[in-house]
Amino acid sequence: MAAQDDVASLTGERRIRAYATLDRELAAEAAPAVPFATGSSTYFLSARVGCQVLHPIYGLDLAALCIKKR
Repeated sequence: MAAQDDVASLTGERRIRAYATLDRELAAEAAPAVPFATGSSTYFLSARVGCQVLHPIYGLDLAALCIKKR
């Protein structure tokens, strides 16, 4: 894979072709890993569930969950 710093030092048509090649390589090799490399999580909870505590590393604290009173 061409390094971005190497491509940035080029000029004119060579630079355009080099960035096009870099774009194709990133789309083919790096982009498919993006959904798996994110740290986002989704929790589906009932509207009755309260006391939701989200820890920045471990996620939802299941021990802290409680049922809301009506």
